[in-house]
Amino acid sequence: MIMTHPLSPPVPVPRQRGVVLVISLIMLLLLTMLGVSGMRGTTLEERMAGNMRDQNLAFQAAEAALRAGEAAMARYAERPTPAGYPCADGAQCSVYSKIAPASLDLATVSHCWWTGGDSCADNNAIEYTPLADTDIPWATNPRYVIEEYGSIKDTLRVGHGHTPGRDIYRVTARGTGQTDDAEARLQTTYVPEQRFD
Repeated sequence: MIMTHPLSPPVPVPRQRGVVLVISLIMLLLLTMLGVSGMRGTTLEERMAGNMRDQNLAFQAAEAALRAGEAAMARYAERPTPAGYPCADGAQCSVYSKIAPASLDLATVSHCWWTGGDSCADNNAIEYTPLADTDIPWATNPRYVIEEYGSIKDTLRVGHGHTPGRDIYRVTARGTGQTDDAEARLQTTYVPEQRFD
């Protein structure tokens, strides 16, 4: 026999309406959106870091070729005879006279101009090849061009015969990163220590 207290009324069971479920689903949706936007941001940062690395590698390649061009100029014991642009018969020229066409700006010429290759007419630049035991992931070996740029006389004296001076050369280098899309071009004015008088 069940005993009930005469003064306590029966407790009604409340009807559930699913409000907690709806709020939980909304919270889950918000957390999902937050996670997806965090993933997008991380992916973008990873691509930016990769591009920065690629550009840095291109800069280092161009710097290496620039230094190689300066070292090549330092090895000359006599004044090099500059070649006109372009080199005759597809030969590779070591030093150009100041590249004559004003429309030819070494900062903007194409990849084909620098590298030569099967589809290009000229091979205008000198390829810099790093040491054999170096594992550098360049897409294309860097290259450089040396131009005779002018000379500086030692004195302003005029009309007293030959005035000694120093020759000036411009070295322009191009390097790529892991892809040919990342490209750096550097230019320096170089005055050799030796005098070619």
